[in-house]
Amino acid sequence: MLMAEKGYNSIAGIKVVDIPNWKTFKEVLKQLRTSAAKEMYDSITLDTVGIFWSLCEKFICAKEDVDDLSEVAWGRAYKACEKEFEETLRELTLLGYGLIFISHSEEKPITAGADETIVRPAIPRRAYEIVNRIVDLIGYINVEYDEDGNGKRVLYTRSTPGIIAGSRFRYMKNQIPFSYEDLVEALANSIEEEGKHGAKLSNEKHLHYIDNSDKLTFQDIKEKAKGLWFLITEKDLTDEAMAIIEKHFGKKIKLSETTEKQKELLELVVSDLEELIN
Repeated sequence: MLMAEKGYNSIAGIKVVDIPNWKTFKEVLKQLRTSAAKEMYDSITLDTVGIFWSLCEKFICAKEDVDDLSEVAWGRAYKACEKEFEETLRELTLLGYGLIFISHSEEKPITAGADETIVRPAIPRRAYEIVNRIVDLIGYINVEYDEDGNGKRVLYTRSTPGIIAGSRFRYMKNQIPFSYEDLVEALANSIEEEGKHGAKLSNEKHLHYIDNSDKLTFQDIKEKAKGLWFLITEKDLTDEAMAIIEKHFGKKIKLSETTEKQKELLELVVSDLEELIN
């Protein structure tokens, strides 16, 4: 699980990577490309996706050297944030892992000023539109009670007048008991039903990251970049190095002129420069 907030201390046997910032997420993504990671993990969970969006916003603010996306004219920073968020998640989807995005829920009026409300994922609109295009199933977990007050957890897989949910599987049940086993069974049954209606079915399948960046000060990282740049010029890799800088900062800049707000970006550049040299 890639955790942007603490909430897993009572879960036994869980494999967790804490994600304090977007730089860490991108570094973890780099390690998830390796064969060692693919042998170790079958699925990746992001918890919660709303916080991941916030981390991405902070990352773009650092790139623009501002405190808020609204400070950049013509909405350019908002577009950059959407692009960064979408391209990073898209890269994750292409690695072959099963993906789970966890979100809190919130109640919102169906229309402005209306009394009726609808339960939806607590994700900003821009992030929701991106995640919605990626996922196969949007499920809402609820607790329902019988006449005796006994509660049971259920998973909604289709929208109701008061709940947003949905599925790409036409024959998925609208509501199932919430458990891993019940979800797997419901998915298998819906896929089998697709086959009965003419769909072609196939079984083909299209490192643990440790972040030590907090141990390095901004000046430490700048000194590291300075040393790397000496090796880059010595190996005649300046053009490739400038392409890396432009990829992360969105423009060509001198690393010596970066500010402390841009520490996260500089760390990513340093990481890629190390790969370039090696």
